[in-house]
Amino acid sequence: MSLHDGDADPFAKGQLGKPVQFGYKAQVVDNDDGIVLDHTLHQGNPADAPQLAPAVETCHRRYLTQTPDRNSRPRLRRGTR
Repeated sequence: MSLHDGDADPFAKGQLGKPVQFGYKAQVVDNDDGIVLDHTLHQGNPADAPQLAPAVETCHRRYLTQTPDRNSRPRLRRGTR
């Protein structure tokens, strides 16, 4: 169904009068500063609602349950005279 991707399947977006579209559905999770925290790519057209909980759990696990590494703290350099 696609010249560039043999695995792409057509799916209708559910809007009358709109043509069938091809491809994948991507989900990008970002914070208030626009930094991407997580992303997933789904083949076909999965429902949006079931994708929310796994995205929240992934971000929580990655960013809220880890303690900072001792080496990740900023180091203050003493000035030389």
